[in-house]
Amino acid sequence: MPADAERAAERLAEDAREQAYREQREQERERERYVALGPDGPRHTHADEADAAAADAGEAADELVMRLIFPQVLVDVLLDKGLGPVERRSQCRIDLEPRGTPSTDDRVLTLAGRRAGCVNRAVDMLCEHLEEDPVASGLPADKVQHVLKLMLTNDQAGGLIGGRGALIKQMREESGAYIGVEMVGHSSELGSQDDRVVTITGTRQAVVRGHHLI
Repeated sequence: MPADAERAAERLAEDAREQAYREQREQERERERYVALGPDGPRHTHADEADAAAADAGEAADELVMRLIFPQVLVDVLLDKGLGPVERRSQCRIDLEPRGTPSTDDRVLTLAGRRAGCVNRAVDMLCEHLEEDPVASGLPADKVQHVLKLMLTNDQAGGLIGGRGALIKQMREESGAYIGVEMVGHSSELGSQDDRVVTITGTRQAVVRGHHLI
């Protein structure tokens, strides 16, 4: 089979697998929304009760949304491991955005949580899944160098850098991870030309700490 045709077949198989994953997760989320039925009707989950309490207090239950960029090979690893347990334990919704143009294998995972701690916990668990996979890492956990890419707006990235780069320098020192900011550039199909990609590189602990600081 010619290389182009073989790659097209692989993409069709990946798309079918991801569609099946999305449908399965929607079914699981629907079941998880109500954890039990009682004489007074559905009993909501703790997350629903927290939203209701916030509404009663006049507080908005806004979500923190973070977009992460992963190569397809790592997305496959994460899907094999399963994202359902990550969602449940972190209380963070994780969605795989549809594939962009054929010119890139980069994919975007969108994490949405009610608190920054939920999103950071999800990032930690995703890194843990990758460390457990010998193909993805091939090294002891404390030696694995993770590369986490975040997509931010131009304004968000500017606030991250700070005056003369002082803030980003401080984040590097506190986290022990390398943190860099670049134009979307060749990955422009994943976002607008005004977006920026923030790359965090280091051990799992350093990357999670760097993400938390951002």
